[in-house]
Amino acid sequence: MHVLIAVDETPESIEAIRVAHRIFGDQTTYTVATIGEPSHHLTAMDPLGAMSYDITTLAPPDPTYPDKVARTAVERTGIDAEIIAEIGPPGPRLCLMAAELNADVLVVGSHDRGFLSRLLDPSVQRHVANHAPCHVLIARHVRPDGE
Repeated sequence: MHVLIAVDETPESIEAIRVAHRIFGDQTTYTVATIGEPSHHLTAMDPLGAMSYDITTLAPPDPTYPDKVARTAVERTGIDAEIIAEIGPPGPRLCLMAAELNADVLVVGSHDRGFLSRLLDPSVQRHVANHAPCHVLIARHVRPDGE
């Protein structure tokens, strides 16, 4: 069995790795992947509309950042896993990666997000649940107080 686990820098990602390991055990092949989002650009027009300007709103991504995130997550959990780090749109890249790796299961963590956050920011979790070429396990983060 091959399990692909998507991680970011949140505690929910660490929980997703731990949940996957508890469910699938040591006899499974694990790949831990981080997808860094590309920098965003904003186009502005002058008041007369004669010229447009391309304004970078975020600095170019640190190409080593996704690798650091994935390595840190693997080190914190102690599982034996291959690490993949890429830059791109996370949902589509994870689905493509799952297909390329012939993954049996794609594991993603669940983030507590409010209505406005879900409305304005597309959910990676929702994208992979609807488009992944394999089973998807959403590892829900359970707070110690049970909420």
